[in-house]
Amino acid sequence: MALVRDQLPTWRRRWRDGPPATGEQLDRLAEGGFHHLHDGEVTVLGPPPDRGYGMCGRLTTYQT
Repeated sequence: MALVRDQLPTWRRRWRDGPPATGEQLDRLAEGGFHHLHDGEVTVLGPPPDRGYGMCGRLTTYQT
């Protein structure tokens, strides 16, 4: 928590002025709580068979 405490005011401004986020979670972080982060998960998907990775995301490849 100490590593990110100084960032909370900036995060709150981004939340208030930017895309919708969960203010309740920011409140929990400000109070020292982080257990709600345990519910997070990462999902990895393979590339579709006809599209590959490019510099900015997916791209359609052509046979040369």
